[in-house]
Amino acid sequence: MLRCVMNVFTRILRRSMAGFDAKCEKGKTPISGVKEYKDITYNEGVGDDGLLDVYVAEETQRGAPVLFDIHGGGLVYGYKELNKRFCYALARHGFVVVSVNYRLVPKTDFIGQLSDITKAMRWTEANIRDYGGGGDYYVCGDSAGALLGLYASAISSCEKLSDAFGVTGGFAPRGFLFISGLYDLRAKNYIKHLCKYALPKGYKKTAWYKYTDVAELLKVYEIPPSFLTSSDGDMLKGQTDAFAALLSALGRSFALDFRKSKRNDEGHEYYHIYPVKNPEWRECRALFDRAEEFLLKTSPNV
Repeated sequence: MLRCVMNVFTRILRRSMAGFDAKCEKGKTPISGVKEYKDITYNEGVGDDGLLDVYVAEETQRGAPVLFDIHGGGLVYGYKELNKRFCYALARHGFVVVSVNYRLVPKTDFIGQLSDITKAMRWTEANIRDYGGGGDYYVCGDSAGALLGLYASAISSCEKLSDAFGVTGGFAPRGFLFISGLYDLRAKNYIKHLCKYALPKGYKKTAWYKYTDVAELLKVYEIPPSFLTSSDGDMLKGQTDAFAALLSALGRSFALDFRKSKRNDEGHEYYHIYPVKNPEWRECRALFDRAEEFLLKTSPNV
């Protein structure tokens, strides 16, 4: 019964998100000065779901830090082009940016998505020097992309987790940029039902089930420095609050950019993932500056 209800809910959610994205993108174009390498295959046999893009600013020096971007969409919606203008902006901040597609639920489940993400990570590690990237990797994710980035990175950094999830890891990132993140697979609101819908049948009997509690995950995974963003207008702000509190309790390095209002003096609304949708805003450019400084100065061995 739950799966039937969630199938209907997913279709409604996709229509709603598509309308929101169309409104956000109307009349907007990426900033200039960035080279774009489109539709590179990292995963054979899955069509568009196995493609990624690479963005490199024209002035970027070889050996630049690499930012691996994972779009959101509640695990059931989205595609890499939605983050195009955002990726252009991050490339202008000196990163070689990789933006990935992955299979969506119900085409696959959460474990299949993690497998896709880590496969794209392995492609990046093997090939990114051809595009000017160096060996310093960072992971960026918005909304559900943060969840996938967190778990894929944990699997890639910890053999115990890789074995538990049955997923081969990719690279171990030096830091995170998470925007309006979803972090808790056991959330108590409607997100809980969406997450359960994304998990395979019998998941409570698996070796990895205990790690769907993010507190249990971070007992095993030494999470790198993390830059988090949210706002009063963010529907998932409670997730960021709880995740920041957990990082603080564990003594992990993080920074939090939280907007204590729903809009600024110019009328800009600080809604869910607003920096991804509005990278041209003055406050978003400043946010990216702070994130870049935090990651490059705080992350170890850079």
